[in-house]
Amino acid sequence: MLRKLSQLAIALAASVAFSNASAIVIIIDDFNSPDQFIADQAGGGATAQFAAGGVPYNRYLSHELLAGPNTTAGSGSSVTIGSQAFPVGSLEVANANGRDSVVLVGWTIPNGLILDSSNGPASFLFNVLLSDGNPTSAGLFFNSNLLGSFVIPANTTNQFLAFNVTAAQQNMVNLGGNLELRLNGETGWDMSIDSLGVRIPEPASIALVGLALLAAGVASRRRKV
Repeated sequence: MLRKLSQLAIALAASVAFSNASAIVIIIDDFNSPDQFIADQAGGGATAQFAAGGVPYNRYLSHELLAGPNTTAGSGSSVTIGSQAFPVGSLEVANANGRDSVVLVGWTIPNGLILDSSNGPASFLFNVLLSDGNPTSAGLFFNSNLLGSFVIPANTTNQFLAFNVTAAQQNMVNLGGNLELRLNGETGWDMSIDSLGVRIPEPASIALVGLALLAAGVASRRRKV
């Protein structure tokens, strides 16, 4: 059993310690709930859905089959979020041999969530829990503008990725709009990710409270691996 978000708390605490002592973290999506399952059947156009309430920032999920056949049950290619994912409480992408897909997860970010650049730099972070032997890629976009991208090596485990935005990008996100994470990989790729958050500047006293609250939340959640 692993405590939900425990490693995220450690990574973010380290980020605060080594870069800016006056920072807190807002979790945009911990992928606990609500549960979602999506499996595009034929390709040639994505299958998409919004989460049915209960998630901050209006989670949007899209799955497009690029290669290979699929079934209604998604045995060829699928995306699962929440209690049925592996590990539980994550976003899991599964592609069988000969299948490929592209996955988009989006959120509506309100005005003023991350503060403008005059308050100091912000960054987005998420955790790659597991990936298989296929290299994968992750791109973060805001209103269709690229904020940053990573090529994720094969067989990655518990690796945190930080998208450090420029001042111009931070000011753009501060105005509010659509944040989108795009995931893809080589044919047959599988990956599980967790806990997308944004690290924002705040007074040091609030930072300590924020980390304490995050740690308290961690202690109340557990997940099977």
